[in-house]
Amino acid sequence: MEQPRIRTREDVRDYINGLYIRGNGRDLPSVRRWRLAARATMGTVLLYSALQYYFITVLIEIDSLPGITVFAGPITIGAG
Repeated sequence: MEQPRIRTREDVRDYINGLYIRGNGRDLPSVRRWRLAARATMGTVLLYSALQYYFITVLIEIDSLPGITVFAGPITIGAG
């Protein structure tokens, strides 16, 4: 790509206007895809973290329950 020759103020003005016409980098399709991929990844990580927090909290609650003693009667197998 050839470098523009800037000699006058009008050349500078034309160069800057040309930059504005090209648009922002966010408008490029490849940038949009990568931004979508980044958002999807962050959303997945957030969901995973929330589920992990929930399940760990439930397991800690279950583990902190007092012990329950169960007495079972005699177990008979078959005709008794």
